[in-house]
Formats: sequence, structure tokens, C-alpha cells
Amino acid sequence: MRVIEALASKNYGKSREEIIAETGMPEGGGISKVLGELIISGFVREYRAFGKKKRDSLYQLVDPFTLFCLRFGTKRAVYTADFWLRFCTTPAHSSWAGYAFEILCLLHIQQIRKALGISGVMTAIYSWRSKSYDPGAQIDLVIERGDQVINLCEMKYSSSEYIIDKAEDLNLRNKRSAFIAETSTRKAAHTTMITTYGLRRNPYQAGIPFEITLDEMFL
Repeated sequence: MRVIEALASKNYGKSREEIIAETGMPEGGGISKVLGELIISGFVREYRAFGKKKRDSLYQLVDPFTLFCLRFGTKRAVYTADFWLRFCTTPAHSSWAGYAFEILCLLHIQQIRKALGISGVMTAIYSWRSKSYDPGAQIDLVIERGDQVINLCEMKYSSSEYIIDKAEDLNLRNKRSAFIAETSTRKAAHTTMITTYGLRRNPYQAGIPFEITLDEMFL
């Protein structure tokens, strides 16, 4: 539970060293055993940043029920009859819905690969954070493929079709350019949008080569 609570405090995971420092657990086989069991049981996923080695792995809490309980169950001891009706209109709900959708996507990597038509292609899953070219830029799902293509997946929750406007289009282009420049990859890197109900058709949407919807993750 100490490890789970430590991981729950940071959405995108922590390193082994951060977990040890926060929980007070000793370095050694104990922490390895705990993390291994949490990964095997599906509560935690282990992943690496693009270009990093296994020793630089991050650990992220991804069990939806556990995340929900830790986020809401312990903070709200009493619910009024209309709590959820009121809550669904708040910024906190929007933030939670977006994060929950990202977790859903991360738990359906095989279905995403199938939707991209690459079930038979060797792939490796990473994340990426810019450190120099564009500080603050990040891509939480990078699929490096054996056919010399990289899918830079943007996971966006929306209650209707997701709209890419001029500002969003520029942000996506800058993020892709930053990834290519910082990683020096020679593979073809393509922005890939994963949304709940698809993209609203407009001139900016036309520049997105790959689209995946929520339904495709449950075929």
C-alpha cells in the first residue's frame, strides 16, 4: 500500500529511486519483489522514456478502481444525493475524465496496435519528455515500430468530436518537430490521435495521418 499510495501522488509515475525515498523501503530485493508483484497483477505498469535503458524505468499506477478510490473515496466521506450530477460539470471532473481516458488507452495497447494495422509488427512502447528542445513538451504514448515508423499518440478525451483548431495544430506540429530534433530519429514519426468520438472534420484534422476512436479499442 505504501508503494501504491506513493505512485498515486504522481499521475505519470515515479522512478525506483523516488519510490524508495518516499516509502522508506530499503534498496534491494524487497522493493523489486513488491514492484514485480504489482506489475504482474496489473496494478502498475513499467515503462521507459524513449531512448532510455531499462534501469531508467518509471512505474505508474494504472488500476482504474484503485485510482478512483484513492482520488475520491478517501477524500469525500459523505456524498449527497445529487453529488455526481453537480460534480460532472466541474473542472475537477474534466481533469479526471481526461486522465481516466489516458489510463484506458494505456490498458488497451494491443487494441491500438490492431486499429493501426500493426498487430504483426514488432513494437516497443515508450513515453517522451522534452529536456532541451521544447521544455514542457511531452508524449505519453510512443509506439516505435519495426517497420521504421513511430506513432506519437495523443490521447484526448472529449464528450463529442474532438476539434483541432489552429493553436492545437501548431502545438502538435511543434511537439512532433521537437521529438524528431531531440531524439535524432531517422524513422518516420507520425502524430496519431486517439479520441473518444473521433475528430471534427476541418482543414487541421486533414493533416492527421492516423486516427483511433474509443470504439476501436473494444472491437
